[in-house]
Amino acid sequence: PSVVSGDTEHDAVVDTMGSTSLPETTDGAKKTETETNGTVGTEYRRATKPKVRPAASTCMVGWEATAGVIRSAVTEHGPFTGVVGFSQGASTAALALATMPELASVKWTVLFSGFEPRDARVSGWLHTSNTGAEGDTEERLYSPAIKNIRSLHVHGVKDTMVTKDRTEALMRAFEETPALFEHDGGHGVPSSKPFRDAMKHFVLAE
Repeated sequence: PSVVSGDTEHDAVVDTMGSTSLPETTDGAKKTETETNGTVGTEYRRATKPKVRPAASTCMVGWEATAGVIRSAVTEHGPFTGVVGFSQGASTAALALATMPELASVKWTVLFSGFEPRDARVSGWLHTSNTGAEGDTEERLYSPAIKNIRSLHVHGVKDTMVTKDRTEALMRAFEETPALFEHDGGHGVPSSKPFRDAMKHFVLAE
């Protein structure tokens, strides 16, 4: 994870580029742990198959290490009013907002090419569930786990790694009506004036 902090606590933004989404482990999978510039990452490599992209992975590991780095960033640089994440970092940001009380000061988030993890255990953190009417054992009611935080979700129509339905699934983790900005690019961060204006308006809105 990397931290970008402004001149005051109100300008601070934490960019959570954290947990590594990984392929399911199988017999013969090799696990390696690396530490570079203070950032801890966990990596799995299959004996016969290459590592899959995070957006396609069905197993995420390394969350506790990532959460620890985020907590340290909050202690050292916080409190934060905004969170920004890209791709798996956007998913990590959403998971952090859903599960970490240390980020209670956050008022808004901007997520680029974000997606709901395909790891069922982890995606469950983004939604709370309750049983349906009394006596109804089939119906379960799901509600967003992230409350009182405005969110702007940015998606490229040419993004082949994270499709729009994956971004929309992540949007459903937010109780406050999320905003969607679509651009004509792919898996990246747009720099057009319309986007810059939209982001400025979103961040400065009360």
